[in-house]
Amino acid sequence: MNGDREPRRFPDPGPAVWAEVEALYRRECVLLQAGRYREWVGLFTPDISYRAPVVRVADTREGMVAAEEELAYYDDDHETLTLRAEKMSLTLSWTEFPPSRVRYFVWPLEIERIEATEIRVTSNFLAYQTRLDHREHLFFGEREDVLRMDGPSPLVARRRIVLDRSRLASENISLFF
Repeated sequence: MNGDREPRRFPDPGPAVWAEVEALYRRECVLLQAGRYREWVGLFTPDISYRAPVVRVADTREGMVAAEEELAYYDDDHETLTLRAEKMSLTLSWTEFPPSRVRYFVWPLEIERIEATEIRVTSNFLAYQTRLDHREHLFFGEREDVLRMDGPSPLVARRRIVLDRSRLASENISLFF
């Protein structure tokens, strides 16, 4: 033997897990669209890593997305995510006063079990935001989530958001993804 171990193989998560994931994402869209950010934070584990790396023009796909130690639009843990949600829930956030009108669309594409109680979900998303009477923004891209499945409902333990634009048309990003 050469000491190399083959990775553990888990069975296909099956339709029940797909249904749980889709229910979680529907709930998340409802909460975000209603501005219920404090409740939304409850969908994450205490050790959440919520990251949206900067995207750039590059010669290869691997070079387009900033590495883990490089710059990110968002790089939050549970504490900073909670603080941002709290700020958005109050009138302290000038970028959200008056509040934006938003719509979220999330399409799970692939679910893979990576541990006995964890799955990786790759999704496409689209977020539409309109501000005041004249500002409209579209954000679209890919999300990769790690969900913990060891409680009564799945919770997001890790989220990586990759926006499909290297140059954002918005003056700020006041949305969660």
